[in-house]
Amino acid sequence: MHIIKRLVRAFFSSLRVACEGTRFKWEDTEKIKNGMTKSEVIAILGKPYTHTQSGNSSTLIWSYATAFGDAKAASYSFENDRVVSKITVGK
Repeated sequence: MHIIKRLVRAFFSSLRVACEGTRFKWEDTEKIKNGMTKSEVIAILGKPYTHTQSGNSSTLIWSYATAFGDAKAASYSFENDRVVSKITVGK
């Protein structure tokens, strides 16, 4: 019985390690429209996984992948704090 508990713990620990990124609802990516502010986008999708900044331009990226092949990503480009384009991958 002790061995089974160890195996179960190891399994769930590996699942946590195998998942990377920021969970977000795919349906929420459709709510993001050009002209929205960063604050509005973050309010809908939550904290981004990563971001870049260069002058008045920035990109926020939400990405999530699991060891089971489930992967999705959404990237929003901003100029002067407003969405100007988006790229989404997965579903």
